[in-house]
Amino acid sequence: MAVFIDGMKIFPPSSIDPTPVIVSREDQTASGKEVIDIIRRKTGVAFSWSLIGYDDLKAILDILNNGAFHQWTYPDPVNGEAYTILAKLSGEPGIKSWRVVGGKRYWKDVSMSIIER
Repeated sequence: MAVFIDGMKIFPPSSIDPTPVIVSREDQTASGKEVIDIIRRKTGVAFSWSLIGYDDLKAILDILNNGAFHQWTYPDPVNGEAYTILAKLSGEPGIKSWRVVGGKRYWKDVSMSIIER
């Protein structure tokens, strides 16, 4: 199944790792008892590419440079169906090194993580 950002199909990631994120507030009562209020459950997702062409990576980065929040659609690991969230990048994309093969530039070990709005 394909991955889409704002309705545009992107180069397929080598791996997709969803992670639940719990937004909570912790406090202590006067008696010393700790209490935790769960405010919201969000979804975080890490995408990685072991090898991606320059043009494919540039297309992804161009989409992400156009605003903070984007609609991401990716395969849900539980049921395999498409799952869509509105999310922003969590940190900067990890882009480690590149090489040239057949006159074309390829990036190695590229990763990026997103977190639901």
